[in-house]
Amino acid sequence: MDVRCHAPEESASGAGSFSMDIRRQLRRLTIVRNARRFMLRVIGVDPWLRIDAAVPTNFIGSEYGGWYVATDLLPAKPRVLSLGVGTDITFDQTLIANYSATVVACDPTPIARLTVQSSNLQPPIYEFQSVAVSDFDGSGVFEQLVLAGKPSSCYRLAKSTNDGKLTVSVRSIASVISEHFADRIDVVKMDIEGSEYEVIPALLSAGARPGQVLVEFHHRFQGRSPDDTRSVVAALRAAGYRLVRISDQGPECSFVHERLLRTA
Repeated sequence: MDVRCHAPEESASGAGSFSMDIRRQLRRLTIVRNARRFMLRVIGVDPWLRIDAAVPTNFIGSEYGGWYVATDLLPAKPRVLSLGVGTDITFDQTLIANYSATVVACDPTPIARLTVQSSNLQPPIYEFQSVAVSDFDGSGVFEQLVLAGKPSSCYRLAKSTNDGKLTVSVRSIASVISEHFADRIDVVKMDIEGSEYEVIPALLSAGARPGQVLVEFHHRFQGRSPDDTRSVVAALRAAGYRLVRISDQGPECSFVHERLLRTA
């Protein structure tokens, strides 16, 4: 269940008619998005996933960089780990401005560093780490993704050490949590271009149980499949997480740990 704030309707007939037109257009868009998501499942591009619990969510951030969060289940001053910055940190900024969050963000790409520098966010409220997060400590290489035949602003941790790629420092998820969230971690957000398939099992193996896990799955990438996502979702469920929201686009999923649901 999605909770959003809406402006009150205009009382004038002309304004009311305009509002009705907008609502009709939004309904049409929702129908189109739902139909697209259904077809992607039917043809096997996306996995069939069920919602486990009806939990109200709010969309936090911009349309491009936002995520669905069970904000009613956030503690005061939530502590957030944001994996993947790219060109949009409105999710981080909104959590800080509206919920007094403290955020540790990790992304080794040059564009992420520029994004953070232009935001004027500073420690201790916002701490930026120019590292990739995976299931090991060391170094690796990032390769730039080519989407629709053009180089994109997205990078992913490569499986090889070919020349010409961006060499980056790599920290394990266990190390990041130990260093920055020794006492508590409330939200982990992951948009890490396929590395979630290594990071989530490592997160669970480390014994960490953030209250909410928000993840964009990249089973559409070459070398991955819906089975990879199904496997990780099964591991999250076995660890006590419940899927509460799937985005209209399909790959972004929001999970809440059952301990929060018991106290809601």
